[in-house]
Order: sequence, then C-alpha cells, then structure tokens
Amino acid sequence: MQIRRAGAEDAHAGVVFIMRQQVGALPIRWIGDEPCVLLVTSRETQRWIIPKGWRMRGRTNAEAAAQEALEEAGVRGRVRRKPIGRYFYEKRRPGGVEECRITAYLLEVGEELVDFPEAQERRRAWFTLPEAASVADDEGLRAILRDLEPQLSELRARKAARKSRKSATDAAKMPSAGTTDGGAPDPSRLLAADTGKSPAKRRARKAATRKTGTGKGRSAKAASGKLKAGKKERPARTDTTPSAPPASEAAE
Repeated sequence: MQIRRAGAEDAHAGVVFIMRQQVGALPIRWIGDEPCVLLVTSRETQRWIIPKGWRMRGRTNAEAAAQEALEEAGVRGRVRRKPIGRYFYEKRRPGGVEECRITAYLLEVGEELVDFPEAQERRRAWFTLPEAASVADDEGLRAILRDLEPQLSELRARKAARKSRKSATDAAKMPSAGTTDGGAPDPSRLLAADTGKSPAKRRARKAATRKTGTGKGRSAKAASGKLKAGKKERPARTDTTPSAPPASEAAE
C-alpha cells in the first residue's frame, strides 16, 4: 500500500512525502543469560539498522522479514508471527522522500552464515540491548530496543516452562524397569531377574552351541560313537554238538 499525503511538502525542497510499508527482522540470541540483538549497517551511509525491506508477494510479512534477515544479515531462525513493534523513518530518494513505516518481527537466530547475498555490502555485529539502543540510528528503533528486555524475559520463561512440561510428559510415558509398555510385569525381564540370565544371552548361547557342536546332546552322541568304534566285531557262534542220526540208521 502506498499513501500520498496531499499538501504535505518538505519546507526546504518542496518534496512530496509518500508513506510506504516495509517489514524488518530483529534477530536475537542469548549469550549466557544476556539477550543480544544483531544489527547491520546500511549500504550507503553505514548507519546501524535492522534488516528490512519491502513486503513480498506470496509471503506473509513475518516470512518476508525472515527473508530480509537472511539476505542482509546472513541469519536463519524462527520468526515470530506477531510484530514486536512499529516505527517510522524517512528514506530519501532522487525523486523525493519516502516516509516508511517499519513493522518489526522477532527472529530467534538458529544459524549464522558466513556467506550471504549482501555480505560484501554490509557489516553486522551483536549488541546487548543497551548497546544496541545507543548505536541504532532511528529513534523509533531505539524505543523498541529499550522496551524489549521485559518481552524477551517473558519469552524465555515461557520456553523454559514448555520444555519442563514436555520433559515431565515424556518421563511419564516411559515404562518402568520390569514392566511392559502397558505397565504390566514383563515375563522375560522377571525370568531374567530370577535366573540371572537374560533371554538374549540364552539365545546367543544356543546359537553358539549349534554352530560349534559343543552341546550336551551332541557331546553324548559323539562319545557313544567313539565307544562303538572301539569295540571289535565278534565272530558268529557255531554249534559243534552232533545232530541225532536219522531213524533208519538208528534201526540198523
């Protein structure tokens, strides 16, 4: 959206003011317990500002602000959808002065790149909140920075509370030792506790027995085979008792 202020002219140049909308990102991170913000320099005058630019078709304002942070400051992270604040600044151009309204979005930095599109055109630096408020060029931005610490403290407290709740929930879902997922006693674990041998160890021992042939059954069979091999074959027994003569020979 572009709004031309009818009749509002610059006193010394007769330049018509034009209101335009921009989006900006306020990159933050914690160094220890100290919240810090990342500022970049403007390309022409080297003033300390935040990454900002025009709104983008097909993207939300928060997404456009995150893209500006990537291009101008070389950082990626989680951008908050709710604006952290708004301020105005005047952008001078050859054809006039544009009065821009900046809507700033908080960006929690997760990655800081060495190479990024405007790395050769700008400088970047991390500042504590008091330092950033003292070096920032725009008064509206300085006011946002001065009021930022309570909001960041509240944000960090909410994140810590969510993390604590998640840890408690995960711990409650985990089964205790000797029970199944449903909370009932696990028979295999109870058996392992009674015998001192886990099912996995028993399976491994059985597999090793089958592979090496050192089991009790196989040892017994091997010993029986050795005993049979040691016996000598005994000759078949022959009957030497004379058989009775036929009846005719006996009569004679």
